[in-house]
Amino acid sequence: MVRGGATAQDGRTVGIMSPNGAAQADMFRLACRMSGVDPAGVGYIEAHGTGTPTGDPTEVGAIAEVYGAGRTDQNRCRIGSVKPNIGHLEGGAGVMGLIKTVLALHHEAIPPTAGLRQLTGAVDWANSGLRVPTEVE
Repeated sequence: MVRGGATAQDGRTVGIMSPNGAAQADMFRLACRMSGVDPAGVGYIEAHGTGTPTGDPTEVGAIAEVYGAGRTDQNRCRIGSVKPNIGHLEGGAGVMGLIKTVLALHHEAIPPTAGLRQLTGAVDWANSGLRVPTEVE
């Protein structure tokens, strides 16, 4: 069930290609507060997945800070992004991510990330509390 969400401005950065991780983490916390959801109870996050060397580690770091905190290997939060399936689509990427998540909820199945061969080394996956599905779950 999607209980709510939040949007926010990314704070002061040197440009659009340099996201602000602290602002992203604050927005995730705001979404949880507004929705009445404990971040530890969230099982899946549909990430924006910028596909950039700066953007992806920043976004995953903020997600890990909020949704991965205190998790064990047995209850990691799953994370994915529709962009490997369809491309960037500019402003449409967010809408496609929402549609993917609604379809996953409807079918009660989380799809794997298309074409995933290796996770980025720019993220400390072992300590993130997150995992990327590699098959339908």
